[in-house]
Amino acid sequence: ALAQQQRAQLASLETVQQGLRVGVSTVDVALAAGESIADVLIEMRQVASQAADPQLSAQNRQLLQDRYVELADQVTRLVDSADIGGRNLIANGASDLIVIASDDGASTITVAAQDLSIGGGVVNVSADGSALATAGGAQTELANIIASIDALSGALGALGGGGKALTLQD
Repeated sequence: ALAQQQRAQLASLETVQQGLRVGVSTVDVALAAGESIADVLIEMRQVASQAADPQLSAQNRQLLQDRYVELADQVTRLVDSADIGGRNLIANGASDLIVIASDDGASTITVAAQDLSIGGGVVNVSADGSALATAGGAQTELANIIASIDALSGALGALGGGGKALTLQD
């Protein structure tokens, strides 16, 4: 009877470890996408900075707006692709990741979801490039991008902290 009880406890520990590993993978995918989004925001900042030039020709302004839209679309693709096993911690409306951390199921670790979609509260930039239609609009958009980079840093820190808690528990 004791051996059977030990086998059952070992099986439940293996299940907990498997859940923790899936949780770590989910967070790792979200972090990788978030870091790529940070890179795209830096490119967006460069484009908006160029568009803030009041001497820009209409043709060059349109080229910058088109490039900006491509970058915004890339952010959306990165958010959408951060899915692992049906879980996406950075999508709009994503739910927190709750992982059982003990063999009796009494202890859990929660990793808070971070909405990194455009307009989701962290990344608040123009999705259609219209903000770059004027030099003044581009200047305002530049401030939005800088605020988004700062907010993204905080969101990635929160995800990273959750991932570390899962790794330590495993």
